[in-house]
Amino acid sequence: MLNRIFHTIIVCFFVVSGLILLSMPGHADNQTSASSEEILALDIEQLLNVEVTSVGKKEQTLSDSAAAVFVISQEDIRQSGVTSIPEALRMAPGIEVARIDANKWAITSRGFNGRFANKLLVMIDGRTVYTPAFSGVYWDVQDTLLEDIERIEVIRGPGATLWGANAVNGVINIITKNAIDTQGTLISIGGGTHERAFSHLRYGTRLNTDTYGKVYLKGRKRENFAQWQGGNADDDWTAFQSGGRLDSQLSNQDHMTLQGDFYRNKNSETTKLPYLNPVRIERSDQSTRTSGANLLGRWQHTQSLTSSYSLQAYYDYARRDEAFADISHTTLDLEFQHRFALQDIHDIVWGAGYRYIRADFDLLSGSYIPDNNNEHLYNVFIQDEMTLLPNQLWLTLGSKVEHNEYTEWEIQPSARIFWNIHPRHKLWSAISRANRIPSRYEYDSSLLFPSSDPDFPVINLQGNKDIKSEQVTSYEIGYRVIPTSFWSVDMTIYYSEYENLLDFSVTGLPSLTNPVPVLGINNDQSGYNSGFELASRWQMHNWWDWDLAYNYYNQSIKSINDEQIPDSPHQNISLRSNIQLKENLKLNLWLKFTDKFNDYLKGQKITIDSYTTLDTRVAWQVNKSLEFSLVGQNLLDSEHLEYLHGSSKSGAVEIERGVYFKLLWQY
Repeated sequence: MLNRIFHTIIVCFFVVSGLILLSMPGHADNQTSASSEEILALDIEQLLNVEVTSVGKKEQTLSDSAAAVFVISQEDIRQSGVTSIPEALRMAPGIEVARIDANKWAITSRGFNGRFANKLLVMIDGRTVYTPAFSGVYWDVQDTLLEDIERIEVIRGPGATLWGANAVNGVINIITKNAIDTQGTLISIGGGTHERAFSHLRYGTRLNTDTYGKVYLKGRKRENFAQWQGGNADDDWTAFQSGGRLDSQLSNQDHMTLQGDFYRNKNSETTKLPYLNPVRIERSDQSTRTSGANLLGRWQHTQSLTSSYSLQAYYDYARRDEAFADISHTTLDLEFQHRFALQDIHDIVWGAGYRYIRADFDLLSGSYIPDNNNEHLYNVFIQDEMTLLPNQLWLTLGSKVEHNEYTEWEIQPSARIFWNIHPRHKLWSAISRANRIPSRYEYDSSLLFPSSDPDFPVINLQGNKDIKSEQVTSYEIGYRVIPTSFWSVDMTIYYSEYENLLDFSVTGLPSLTNPVPVLGINNDQSGYNSGFELASRWQMHNWWDWDLAYNYYNQSIKSINDEQIPDSPHQNISLRSNIQLKENLKLNLWLKFTDKFNDYLKGQKITIDSYTTLDTRVAWQVNKSLEFSLVGQNLLDSEHLEYLHGSSKSGAVEIERGVYFKLLWQY
């Protein structure tokens, strides 16, 4: 019965959209005196000249950046109809997004994906959300107000020279709007089949002549998906978040920002828990509860276009209560940065930072020694952009030196060259090295895990105090071109060599004192990956544009223990079409293709079939303040599978079709 309702909604959706397209008046009659070519050229140049800050820790245009960088704008987020940051990241080439269930994602850059993918550094306004417990990101708690995001800067490839260890295969910096750009009241409400209900409220006001502030509240309720092998996945998600931001222009040269957030979530989850005495596996339906708060302050002093200082400090507390563990982290971070020019040839950025992390663990099935731990990280970095030929050729050299508790000193250098061949042709190349420092579970843990072996249902994973950092050396070359005034292309080819990758091997058999096998962690894997990434925009008309993102990926990882290594899809395609049907009516289409790849479940190799999805959005601008939109997600199939590896805890989940409406009111 529900399937029939879904199909009826979808058919009506496309029929209405088709009738609107057929009935709309010709757009040529409404053009201004400016030629189409002038309008199109302006749009494409604006796209490539958008400012980014994550590549060089300074403002520069995307087209002049010597890195594989892609920007997801606020308009992209709004037109796509996504309701979470992970889904928005599917727009970027080279970023692999696999949805695990209703409240979890596996996200990576250039391979090595998993729920705890550990080679991608993620930040929100410069505050790292990379979790030190396992070196990864809990995406369910990165749920900031989407309407407040100014842009998401996505850098594929190593970024450790500026951002430090763990920026191995990429950096994602989520940048929110200045409070001055969020004045007035915003109310957003909606709901549907799986996005059961959501509501957003934001209020911004001017506090004095040079100070602006805002506060926001948001909540959501997301419905269960279905398990791959039948039954309810019990993965519903309830979330609440609030926060605020203050921006003050202290003087013509000084700007101050103070911002913070608080969140509390409840995620349903089915988990298999390992026990000793006797050795067994038991099912648990206990919900995961998460909570946290953060506070960030930043002072920026600008002397000139090439000289500035900044000082940033933040506090971050995160707690996660799961069936198998209660974990909390407290982080204090301080960073100073200075930029200056030297002899009109050198543009130098340098800085230093300190981070303190306190972690507390209460584990049901294992232990950390000690249960609580204090970590201190120090770093110094410098990068020099040298002008070799004025307005034509630049060489950038830099390195970061870090000290951590596990591997002590890490040096991560890079060299980049940028050639401005022609205003429409840009060429760049880079050689970079980056390291991923070990996390606590790899260093001093003793953890019990479910096993796929029926004779030994439980295994004991032991940390290794001699563990080394995983290391990558990456070679990249990129080319940006505007073939015509209405078409742009951005291409990157890369080859990366990996050393000291984590591997696991049996180091102890069951005994009277330890009734389960012992699995040790070492650095016995190595290999390489390579790929091609493309981003292209075609302004077909001043009322119709297309955005294409394509990725080809290949990997070869060697393990001396024949460990089962999940693959990544060889190809991913994202094709978006935005059509202004009428002055107050817009149609957005988003087609996504993910190639088949091999994964593992209970020790068996399983091929996840390729899948193609279609999202559509129809938005009606009722008046200047009010917009109504209807969004359909995953419309081509009733459900599809995106992820298996590591799903033994909760069971593989089918990602289902969904429809929701949204009402946005701004005044």
